[in-house]
Amino acid sequence: GSTDQTLTKLDAGVICFDENDEQVWETQWVTEDYELPLALVYFQDKLYVAITKNEASLLIDNEISIHKLNPSTGEIINSWEEQWNLNVTELYEMISVSDGLVCAGSVIEENEFTDALLLKLDENAQEIWKTVVINPDTENRAYFTEVVKTTDGNYVAAGEWEYSLPEFDEVNGNSNDDGWLVKFDAQTGDIIWDRKYHYIEDTNDEHEIYDLTACPDGGVAFVGEALDLTINGDPDYEYPLQQGWIVKVDSFGCIVPGCQENSISELNTEKTYFKAGPNPLVQGQNLHIYLGSEATGTFILRDTQGKEIKSFSAQGKNTTYTWELDIPAGSYMLSLVNEGRALQSQKIIIN
Repeated sequence: GSTDQTLTKLDAGVICFDENDEQVWETQWVTEDYELPLALVYFQDKLYVAITKNEASLLIDNEISIHKLNPSTGEIINSWEEQWNLNVTELYEMISVSDGLVCAGSVIEENEFTDALLLKLDENAQEIWKTVVINPDTENRAYFTEVVKTTDGNYVAAGEWEYSLPEFDEVNGNSNDDGWLVKFDAQTGDIIWDRKYHYIEDTNDEHEIYDLTACPDGGVAFVGEALDLTINGDPDYEYPLQQGWIVKVDSFGCIVPGCQENSISELNTEKTYFKAGPNPLVQGQNLHIYLGSEATGTFILRDTQGKEIKSFSAQGKNTTYTWELDIPAGSYMLSLVNEGRALQSQKIIIN
């Protein structure tokens, strides 16, 4: 944690307690800057601490250092500062694996905002490999906050993917951000799959993942919150309460089974842009729609008479949208429409 020594700055510290909650030792990093220790892990009989430092307590363009400690005494054995030939600016999580440390955070490279980083280090904090995932939207950030090792020995990182909307509107505002999972090859850092997740209830444009865990079936689960930041011009509009959010995906990052095959498949010369399920679904059950990489647009749900029942704008690719329908039982037609043309339609049955 951090301690406020002067009411104007923060100093980083690690405190060790025994099984009786008695303090054994304390180690502090006291400087004129702001320090936040954001990650702590036990590896090869030593403690490793990642500390973020900034002169002005800014959220980006920080300096990152890693420190190796004796877990019995708290003595600092070694320290390393930004020796990876890239501008690491956030390091939120470290996990220990058999051959090193895997770190999740962000860098500043081509973009004045941050791009996401997964970095694998050896016991001396030397780089084994790194993967930077660049957000092509230079007005927004991308960053990882969590990472876990899955049952197949590879890694899944979780974070936040921000993107601008095509144009401002009173409902959606200027931008959205989605929950984000990326799976990496443990040996090379190559990306195996990359998926986003967005919960639809009117408009939710703030999705955050707070914790991530690996599951025995090879998938992962995460918890966080989805915030509705709807702008409606009402001076009495109250900022909405956050909504708890828990998601379980399979080993391919899918909520809709088979989403990994949707990138794009050609079936009888007809393109499959999205997959939706469960179908049929029971009243009160959410509909999950996986939109692949080939198109964006508006999802429209119509009844058997062709009347529009519900719709939402889908601007994120490789994204699973969770839609709370809350409509009567019956048959409906779900269509993805882009510039007035229906790209694909699928019958949805609600029992």
